[in-house]
Amino acid sequence: MKIIKQTGWLMMALIMTSFALYSCKDSGPKDLNIVSMFVGEQDLNAAVSPENVPLNASIVVTFNTRINPLTVSSSTVQLIQDYNGDNMELEFVVDRTVLTITPKNNLGSGALYRLELRSGLLNDDDQPLGNTTRTYKTAGTFSPPGMIAYWNFEGNAADQAGNFTPPGSGIVDVTYTNGRNQQAGLAATFNGTTSIIEIPNGDQLINTDDFTLSFWVKTNSQGINRGHFVMGLGAFFGLQYEIFGNYDGAKFAIRYKLANGETVGEDMWFPAEATDNTNGGWMGWDYAR
Repeated sequence: MKIIKQTGWLMMALIMTSFALYSCKDSGPKDLNIVSMFVGEQDLNAAVSPENVPLNASIVVTFNTRINPLTVSSSTVQLIQDYNGDNMELEFVVDRTVLTITPKNNLGSGALYRLELRSGLLNDDDQPLGNTTRTYKTAGTFSPPGMIAYWNFEGNAADQAGNFTPPGSGIVDVTYTNGRNQQAGLAATFNGTTSIIEIPNGDQLINTDDFTLSFWVKTNSQGINRGHFVMGLGAFFGLQYEIFGNYDGAKFAIRYKLANGETVGEDMWFPAEATDNTNGGWMGWDYAR
């Protein structure tokens, strides 16, 4: 009986020692690791980077431990636009182990974005996350964020931003052909006489204090000696772009309203040789490409 009792006490002591060791080990600081990452409904931890991601999709990152909300900022979490290196403005929501990252504005379509989580991101035990990078591509044909309207003429005259699509009757004698290179895709071709694309409410494109207008056009000058009316917004109360019949320049004919309500007009001339009024040109505008 004495031997049995001693053996029992020895076993109890071993159990208590083991429990004490386990308790000490379990009470130490926990590393911060990522459990899962999703953008929209697509897995950012997959072997292949997600594509066709909605422009307003949120990114949800789940960690193994609670994260410190005070360490979540624009310096530790960044979404970078790959083609120009711009940082997107983000909003953050922290819920214990889950971090939700949402762009403040819609991203550009057809563009590559890079999510960076940096080591300044900590958990409640002040343990850092190792620098982590993931990429994904947004849905649609490429266009920068904030685009109001975008016509790529890929076999149709639809505005890719979805704001200014013309009715079928507004497209007359327009065909689509290969653009300036393979990367540019297709281009709309106008016959110079009857071809036209009319966009309802197109004047709203310039109903703002400032805007940027960018387009590509190539004329067929072989045997054609007349001017080209390329585009107009708001008819004679907005702007129109014209190429001269002898191809020695182009201009924007513009009317606009001043702050005092007065409406004024001025043409912006772009001589092909970039001459100005001091060397045979006109009005002092300098531009050539």
